Amino acid sequence: MTEHEHIHEGIKRVYTGSIVEAEYLKEIFEQNGIETILRDKLQESMLLNRASISSESSAVIFVADDDYEKAVKLLDEYEESQRKKTEEG
Repeated sequence: MTEHEHIHEGIKRVYTGSIVEAEYLKEIFEQNGIETILRDKLQESMLLNRASISSESSAVIFVADDDYEKAVKLLDEYEESQRKKTEEG
């Protein structure tokens, strides 16, 4: 999977990580007017009895191409705030 994989024409992947963080980011995106598609690959694989996916990279968020740049900016801001919290620790 490439960093900006399209699952369908007009939709790009913006995030891959834990489901907990993905749920939080999904809220941030939607509060800023960005519709999302959230896939939980761990849950999907468990339903198929193939739980071979790490929980650290089990969730994927997709957004429309038109919202991609805005979503990346919000993601960057979120990651920067997380880094600052860690440094202040």
